[in-house]
Amino acid sequence: MIEVGRAALLLALALAVYAATAAVLGVRLGRPGLLQSARRASQATFVLVSVAVAALLGLLLRRDYQVLYVYEHVSSSLSNLYAASALWAGAEGSLLVWLWLLSLCALLVGRGRSTRAKEVEAYALAALSLTQGFFALVLCTVSAPFVLLPARAADGSGLNPLLQNPAMICHPPALLAGYAAYAVPFSYAFGALVSGRFEGQWLRSVRRWSLVAWAALGLGILMGARWAYVELGWGGFWAWDPVENASLVPWLMGTALLHAMAAWERRGVFRLSALALAIGTFVLCIVATAMARGDLVGGSLHTFAPSKAGHLFYGYAAALVVACSWLLLWRRRRLRSEVLQQALSREGVILVGNLLLVGLALAILVGTLFPVLTQALWRVRIALGGAFFERVTWPLALAGLLLMGVGPLLGWRRTDAESLRLALVPLGAAVATWLILLGLRACDARRALAFTVIAFAGAGNAQELLRAICAWQRLRNLAPWAVEAGHLRTNRRRYGMLLVHMGAVIVAASITGQGLYGTEREATLQRGQSASIGRYEVRFEALSSEMLPAQERHAATLGVYSGDRRVATLRPEYNYHHSVRGYVAEVAVCSTVREDLYVAITGIAEDTSIATFRLRLNPLMVWLWIGGAAIVPGTALILWPGGLAAVWAAVGHLRRHA
Repeated sequence: MIEVGRAALLLALALAVYAATAAVLGVRLGRPGLLQSARRASQATFVLVSVAVAALLGLLLRRDYQVLYVYEHVSSSLSNLYAASALWAGAEGSLLVWLWLLSLCALLVGRGRSTRAKEVEAYALAALSLTQGFFALVLCTVSAPFVLLPARAADGSGLNPLLQNPAMICHPPALLAGYAAYAVPFSYAFGALVSGRFEGQWLRSVRRWSLVAWAALGLGILMGARWAYVELGWGGFWAWDPVENASLVPWLMGTALLHAMAAWERRGVFRLSALALAIGTFVLCIVATAMARGDLVGGSLHTFAPSKAGHLFYGYAAALVVACSWLLLWRRRRLRSEVLQQALSREGVILVGNLLLVGLALAILVGTLFPVLTQALWRVRIALGGAFFERVTWPLALAGLLLMGVGPLLGWRRTDAESLRLALVPLGAAVATWLILLGLRACDARRALAFTVIAFAGAGNAQELLRAICAWQRLRNLAPWAVEAGHLRTNRRRYGMLLVHMGAVIVAASITGQGLYGTEREATLQRGQSASIGRYEVRFEALSSEMLPAQERHAATLGVYSGDRRVATLRPEYNYHHSVRGYVAEVAVCSTVREDLYVAITGIAEDTSIATFRLRLNPLMVWLWIGGAAIVPGTALILWPGGLAAVWAAVGHLRRHA
């Protein structure tokens, strides 16, 4: 199985290089046979990479401890589920999954042929194949997953206890799927720049792939935040860690790409910026991959052991920047688009919003790389903490939310007086929120401003949603229960956009509530003693301990009271893991729509009668996960019209038989 995996990667490297060469020669020489051969080579590359993935997965499940990767990431006490998730827990395995997802994207691009964009698709396939070849080269050389130990070990080191969490089963694959999917918009942008063809069906493909990548990356970031919240025991979900930032930056650029592509497809504007964003987003995905595999920035919980792979990825990203910058300069005159007729239009809002998104992404990137810059200039590493990022992102995020509320109210090209009158409702909601908060003295001016902007954005999008439903109901004379399905079927892209915007508003409200109103305290309690936080009283009732093969498990029982009423029983844990020779906290959370009561054990006395707890109250926390989860249905509304047609047919069937 080991030799099969190695041979599959070597053959995949050769076929990827052949596919890139055959695609370019086929389109340059006008040889359809070579293009067909390149597509088949791309399909074969996917099969070979799948064989390598299956080989490594089989070695993990069989616990073959003569393989270094298996020895480092699994043990006999590890369940099969987490043994399988070890496939992406290490640097080599995650790169192999990266390559597999990239090969799947190349396979789908190769199968989707368009007679009107042959040149673009051929060069896009070549770009994808070259990227596959680069990943295969890294996996065959400096980051090989099939390295053998001199002798078979009796047992493995086991998976890091911090990674034994359900969120970590989903977080890395979703993140890698987003990175891989962004290779498709990049490859189409590259193909368009080389061929000089900037119109055609490939635009729709780029928009769809950009949306898939954006949703997958966003979901991966959300799952990572959930993991940090329930596993690390510090009470938060985002620490402005360098690798966290590295995944956020391409997501912000990808958000700008979605808006630029919508304007290009609808109005033919922002063509140059859309291509530049497609290229820049993928380059940042490569940089994010490099940052997780090198010690350039340092100080990250998420980085693997430093290796030469990080330097290779930085070099590949630099090569892409140089080549694509030259192509953009070469084609800049042909990419000139129509001048905006009116600043107060949807195109104008997209332009300003994209400038904000790109500015926010660059600010986070510069802040993350600041230690590298100071080391190069003054030979002193100066790291910027979370306070810097919060001060920078706060005004830009509020401005973006303001535009999010304005954009749906405006029309393409120009905005009439009727559309401007629609802004009265969100303005009224914003003013009412401001007056209520200040009148109740519930917060200071800064906090009131944040919630006022959130109220404006939420009211603007909610108003558009209700207007669309009411208009459809009047037009079709339908019952209210049938309006949703009917309008979804005919106007799904707008519904999807509004749903995603509403999710973003909910996320913003949750982050604002948690950041501005969260409270925390530490309490050292004997059994029977209580500590108060907010409206809750937490009573330490019991502590049980047991010895397991891989850990010493200590679980506390806490009674949570609100007044005289017991509202919950929490059981946080504080376990000593032999594999890492240290304690890992397993937190307990009592969630309501209003707030989360978060409890983690930070220490236990030797006689186990006294324990120290971190108690934290996080307002509106559950709405972060609810708002973030709106990515999935919002994306589905836009991408899968067939499924919505089936829903509409089912609704019609119910109407006929009602």
